[in-house]
Amino acid sequence: MKNITFIFFMFLANAAFAQCFFGVNAGTSHYFGDLAKATSPFSSGNTKAVVGLEYGKYVNQKWDIVFGFNVGSLAADDLSAVDAGRINRGYEFKSTIIEFQFLMDYTLFDLEMDGGSALKMGVSSGLSMVYFDPRHADDIMASLVKDNESYAPFGLAIP
Repeated sequence: MKNITFIFFMFLANAAFAQCFFGVNAGTSHYFGDLAKATSPFSSGNTKAVVGLEYGKYVNQKWDIVFGFNVGSLAADDLSAVDAGRINRGYEFKSTIIEFQFLMDYTLFDLEMDGGSALKMGVSSGLSMVYFDPRHADDIMASLVKDNESYAPFGLAIP
């Protein structure tokens, strides 16, 4: 397996003839679900910060290969709901979300500015592996999962 990984990265380095780039990104995650149904989705306090790093290689003028790593959190609870039934239910969860991405970026618009910097707009897609393992303060949520069911904290996504 180590040899396959090594060959893959050697091929990747040889396939991209131009420079590489590093990036830092920041954003938010927000839970939109049945917990904390507030009057406004963003008034429930379920918006959390996400930060990440990316490394990319320019393949040609239009295509980039990007590897990304993002870390954030996701949380929700019934205490901020407007419905008294949900407040009394008292469900809550928190989880750290870790995401590894492999993306192909296609540049739609590239504007060169003074000083050599560029404003780029494009689209991307690829494959990401996501770790999400929600934890709760009591065993109420655990009792909802049947004995023959299991939860897998790792998942694949197409961003």
